[in-house]
Amino acid sequence: DMSSNLSFSIALLDANDTGMIITELYLRNSSTIYVREIKDGICDIKLSEEEQEAMENARRIYNKKIRGDAVKC
Repeated sequence: DMSSNLSFSIALLDANDTGMIITELYLRNSSTIYVREIKDGICDIKLSEEEQEAMENARRIYNKKIRGDAVKC
């Protein structure tokens, strides 16, 4: 079953850890999109492991760009 490989989460955060996480869950017969609001690094709704990982990746990439490091995706 390939459906889990087609789902994703992406975090879009500013320097204050404020923004959103977009999660798309692809199932065999349907697809659902969730948007989680993030303010100062906090979400009112419990984040999934994938959403938490997306937020940590966004922070890591932002911090490397600020320092001028090469960003490996």
